[in-house]
Amino acid sequence: MKADGEPRHSRTDYLSDGGLIVWMGNEDLNLIRGPGETRRLFLDFLGAQLDPQYRTAMTKYRRALKAKNLLLKEPSLRMPELHAYEQILIEHGTFLTESRGKIIKDIAPLVAAAQLHISGKSEALTISYLPASGPSLKESILQARQREISTRQSVIGPHRDDFSIRLQGMPASDYASEGQQRTIAIALKLAQGDLLNQRHTKTPIYLLDDIFGELDPARRNALMKHLPPHSQKFITTTHLDWMKTDPSVTAFPVVEVRESSIHPL
Repeated sequence: MKADGEPRHSRTDYLSDGGLIVWMGNEDLNLIRGPGETRRLFLDFLGAQLDPQYRTAMTKYRRALKAKNLLLKEPSLRMPELHAYEQILIEHGTFLTESRGKIIKDIAPLVAAAQLHISGKSEALTISYLPASGPSLKESILQARQREISTRQSVIGPHRDDFSIRLQGMPASDYASEGQQRTIAIALKLAQGDLLNQRHTKTPIYLLDDIFGELDPARRNALMKHLPPHSQKFITTTHLDWMKTDPSVTAFPVVEVRESSIHPL
């Protein structure tokens, strides 16, 4: 996210007519292997799409966080101003924490169901919210005040949140195979679409960016069957061999982009 609360980079966002896009690509593996920032961004996009107040809270929180960090770096601390910004952080940060907790609660069973559908294996997949501030943001900020003054930066708040992904009780980033990690990443995006579909009257448009070559036929077919049947789907790929093994996609119109031009095949 940028300092004003707007996302730096989005693969899932609103269309101009209020519709939604769910983008799926190989970069989604970062949801499993990458830093907490990647998973926070996943939560932030969902939060902003599910509740208009979420984006407002995020914008105000990040502006107050930036101002507080600037104050902490000054040679002489201005405690009244620091306390004032902390109140803004507590108000909007608490909203963000509660919203993220609800998102994880709602999406966790959808991810587990999608993972089971794609993999065909009954492997226990659990997702747990890890709020950096613990049960009370206000208490955590008060307890961390001296540490923040010493380090000259804010160390407590939803800007450090994360969520854990465990397969069979073990961290998926460390113990899941590459195939399992890829399946979990797909399941997260499918669950994202499922949750948006539940909350909105419009079905998301799905963009699948060159991922089918990485999937075996069984998982590929399961993925296609899991997508809402009436949703629009756009698939990019560097080769078409995989289509020959799946009769359900042979009827898709195919075009080739060659020398900056589109050519129907």
